[in-house]
Amino acid sequence: MSVTVEKLETASFGIGCFWSETEFGRLDGVERTRVGYAGGSDENPTYQDLGDHTETVQIDYNPEEISYEELLDVFWNSHSPVVKKKPQYRSVIFYHTDKQKRKAEKSLEEKEEKVSPGETEVEPMKKFYIAEDHHQKYHLRNSKRFKEFEDMNDEEFRECKKAAKVNAEVAGK
Repeated sequence: MSVTVEKLETASFGIGCFWSETEFGRLDGVERTRVGYAGGSDENPTYQDLGDHTETVQIDYNPEEISYEELLDVFWNSHSPVVKKKPQYRSVIFYHTDKQKRKAEKSLEEKEEKVSPGETEVEPMKKFYIAEDHHQKYHLRNSKRFKEFEDMNDEEFRECKKAAKVNAEVAGK
């Protein structure tokens, strides 16, 4: 069943590196995943020159099938939020709406009650820069299953729901 774009919401997380995209791509209700850069001050970052940006996973999801809180649970369980890392790999929840901000801050408070204060930050999503094509669906792109998607252009591949699911599958998720 295809979902209209108007029903989708977007969530974005800095969760260590691009490869964590697979943690979200495997979930029911997730329509698309893409990776890129966010949270920095430099214009048009690249992997070779990302400045103070963070590697970020962006997810389009259907809130009727999966909640933002469920995505936050995956975020917390997919990395170590208590280890300080350089800006490229830092732990950050980028919110897109005031509602997401409240939920992210509540989630952070609850997490810090259970474990020592961590290094996770909650910030507004100001600008998301799509990463280079070879970073999109990395595990799938480097597998034999990539042949199933060879007829797609890079944008179609990046935005493809099936590609997100198969990427998670070939990564063993």
